[in-house]
Amino acid sequence: MRSIRYGLLGLLEQQSDHGYRLWQRFEDGVGQVWQLNVGQVYQTLPTLAEAGLVDVFEENDPDKPGTRRRRFEITAKGKKALSNWSKRTPVSIEPTRDGMLVLLLVVAEAHPDIARSQIASKERTYRQHLVRLRRRQRKIAKSDRPDIIVPLLSIDFAILRTKAYLTWLERCRLLLDSGDIGTVWPQEDD
Repeated sequence: MRSIRYGLLGLLEQQSDHGYRLWQRFEDGVGQVWQLNVGQVYQTLPTLAEAGLVDVFEENDPDKPGTRRRRFEITAKGKKALSNWSKRTPVSIEPTRDGMLVLLLVVAEAHPDIARSQIASKERTYRQHLVRLRRRQRKIAKSDRPDIIVPLLSIDFAILRTKAYLTWLERCRLLLDSGDIGTVWPQEDD
């Protein structure tokens, strides 16, 4: 995914690093809404090196004597690619894909009780998630970290997205219960 590629380049522009630490820095910044598998980091870094966007340096691992690790550093070509990417105007909207849509597609009309049960379960899960996100938000806001802007924006995004999803689940439930679109759908002017 392109965003991962440029995210890693941006982190390397801030400071050269090794793969696992890059993953940790990514998680510290936006892990609340974008959980990156550490394997994706290790798959992306060689691709960046092959493209000439990063250089790779072998060095001794201070945490494990006798072991070597690779440190990655952004190149001038990598800085130019990152700069070009960051100035691009977004031209498309990220697709919305959610398993609940597929579930509703196949069971809502034929098996509304199953749909209601799944919606209720999803609502409980998302309410619990919202509680965890708010706790995390308070913890980040109280921390003495100098770099809390992106983690706070990330958690705020996660909270707003979770609240919107809960609103949508409520509409799903109300529509299944009433069957009357007019009473469920708000008359909004966009």
